[in-house]
Amino acid sequence: MYTFLAITSIFRLFLWFFVLYGFIAPLLFPELKKMKFVDRLILSWVGIGGIIMGGIVMLTSLHMYDLFSMAILLLGAPLFRYFWTHRKKGIMIPFRNLETSFVNKIIKLIELRTFFTKAELKKRLTSKKSENQTDKFYFGVLLVIILAAGAIRIVPSIENAAPFTRLWYQELIKVKHLNLQEYFFNSVDPLGMHSLINVASAMTQVSPEMMLHLFGSIVAMLLTFLIWWVISLVTFYRTWLALMGAAIYAIVPTLVTPLSLELQIESNTIDFALCFAIPTAIWITRFLRLNQRELFPFILAGFIATGLSNLFVLFIILIPFLVTELVLIPSNLKGKLKLLTYSSVMLGLVFITYLTGLYIHDLELEPFFLAQLYSTSMFSYTPSLILPLESLSAVYFLLALLGAALSMLRNRLAKRPFMSNDVFLFVTFAVGAFIYLPFFNIAYFWVDIDQLNAFYSFLIPVMLSVFLYVIFSMINRHVVPIFKWHAEKILPVLIISVLIFAQGGITFVRTLPTTMPNGFFEAYYEIIAGRLAYSYATVSPEIDRNLALNRHFFMNYEFFLNEYGTMDSLYHQYLNAPKSNSREPIVPPSSIFIFVEKPTSVSIGNGVLYNAPLVMQQTTQWIESFANLPGRKIEEFYRDESVIVYELVNKPNGSKLLDILFNTDEEKKP
Repeated sequence: MYTFLAITSIFRLFLWFFVLYGFIAPLLFPELKKMKFVDRLILSWVGIGGIIMGGIVMLTSLHMYDLFSMAILLLGAPLFRYFWTHRKKGIMIPFRNLETSFVNKIIKLIELRTFFTKAELKKRLTSKKSENQTDKFYFGVLLVIILAAGAIRIVPSIENAAPFTRLWYQELIKVKHLNLQEYFFNSVDPLGMHSLINVASAMTQVSPEMMLHLFGSIVAMLLTFLIWWVISLVTFYRTWLALMGAAIYAIVPTLVTPLSLELQIESNTIDFALCFAIPTAIWITRFLRLNQRELFPFILAGFIATGLSNLFVLFIILIPFLVTELVLIPSNLKGKLKLLTYSSVMLGLVFITYLTGLYIHDLELEPFFLAQLYSTSMFSYTPSLILPLESLSAVYFLLALLGAALSMLRNRLAKRPFMSNDVFLFVTFAVGAFIYLPFFNIAYFWVDIDQLNAFYSFLIPVMLSVFLYVIFSMINRHVVPIFKWHAEKILPVLIISVLIFAQGGITFVRTLPTTMPNGFFEAYYEIIAGRLAYSYATVSPEIDRNLALNRHFFMNYEFFLNEYGTMDSLYHQYLNAPKSNSREPIVPPSSIFIFVEKPTSVSIGNGVLYNAPLVMQQTTQWIESFANLPGRKIEEFYRDESVIVYELVNKPNGSKLLDILFNTDEEKKP
């Protein structure tokens, strides 16, 4: 049941992603229609992501946040922009333009009947040119690589229904409190990822628990796609090199990058923020070099989305990129001042959000920023690296310097500016790799290496692919072209094959859950899928109280063992009392689900429940005694090799959705 639910949830998430960002977004932002599908998808992701994150901050502050309000905001944003653009032409001009556009679309719809003619269908079904078939082949390979990245990280989540870390519970409570109109709950943390998960959960009807358990893998797939995109832009669409970089990150990342797959299996804000920061940095370059004004709103949205998702990525990655690009990239002064001014305004709005939260919760500014720049929840675990990280970084540092020198030499020979995109990339990577060198230990005091690893792991496959591109470019004039063409195809495939062989094949991370047994969550997903909210209660460890928020009642083991017997006794006394008795009844939930782990009760005892074997033994004895009382009904709801979940039924047919909808409850007593 859980496996089927997880797979269908993944399918719904992908469907929602492509429908919202691939098709609906171009309707909201008309300028996207003129762009390629890849650019349109990435621009939509950043643009709508920034609107959603900023919108939830505003709506929760006004206590107006719900899915309907968010839909109005998404539809109203482009409309507001349209009126603002045409404000000087008069208030009626936008309405006339909309009327003309509507009439044109009606005419095209009428002409659409030609689509179904025999000649038109034959034309559309006829195979395209050979180069299009080649492009489809490349895109198919890319799709396989992206799916492989997802499978390597999603399979452990499907095999283990329980969360991998206790941090998952803290993330869950942040997602759920958005529905309570509370943007900041107990602490002022960036909630961009939680905002998007909350909206996605409402739109797809996938529970936030499942979303958090799977979302990290989906973000890793998006990062794989971004690696391919960045390499393609820098290498002028040298497809095989771009595929090699994507494959390194997707399939064999632990061999050549300091990436901890354990951190990618479930959601983490570092990777999530990178999905906005990296496209924004690329677009800043294109805006300054090519003056592409249509990118400007998306750059601003990227700053908002990054700042509301993770402040480490904002301060250590995106803002330094902005400053470096403003200094090094040649562009007109007016464009640079415009970019700097509007970016500062967007960053100011982000900081105002946090400063307001700090003021409301009476928290100090310095500890807040230190907690964001140095995270205790991130860790490095790289036992599979082909070399120690410091030694490997030294190799990468030398490769980056060599690549930069060769790129500048090539630019000199071709009489082009020294600071091309690949030179800028090599310099950026060299600065990052320098921090990891053994003699630069001061980096651990100025930069959180554990958090920086995510960005470093992104840059490594990009740098390796671009380095090969520079090598091929340098030998282009001195080697037979057919050799170069075969080398660009064979060498990337050979490199990936060797790395997979060195890794021992394509491996899946099989980290056992450190929170609770899988059966607890497999049963829990079955419960929430078929029961009416607040018609039932659960009995489990105290940490599960976060699960109950906005959904059902909850009792921990201590309260249940000590107090529920009295509640049950009073309830049954009321049921047997005369009708004239006006005493206020104590009515427990219709069903109570009791989660019990079989001996030896080890999984639940790892920092979640103190003295788990004793608690499980007491709970089992309580259930056995309760089942012998007259008028009590207790059933076995779920069982596997390590877990039993009992359902204590107080009101038959009182919590199942189907029973309530079809009114199958024949009992008249409460």
